[in-house]
Amino acid sequence: MLFFKVQSNRVKIKQLLDIFNTQNVKGEKIIAPRPKAKTVVEHYCAFVAVTEGSQCCNIIQKIKNCATLSENDFASEIKNISHSWSAGDIS
Repeated sequence: MLFFKVQSNRVKIKQLLDIFNTQNVKGEKIIAPRPKAKTVVEHYCAFVAVTEGSQCCNIIQKIKNCATLSENDFASEIKNISHSWSAGDIS
């Protein structure tokens, strides 16, 4: 399992959410912190867990602002999110 932090604009994050909804691969998920109402955000981020070599993994690795995270960093980032958009195998 590979873990990533992706930083992009809102449109790209929403596209990734749609891709993860349609792929629905066991264990793969994307979680994006949702900004509070009336808050202007320049850059959105998302935290992604994918299996190595999958189609979603290839899509994520092609994104320009993508950083690899450890499993512990991924878990701590997800734990701190109160409101989010999410897709994939959320359990």
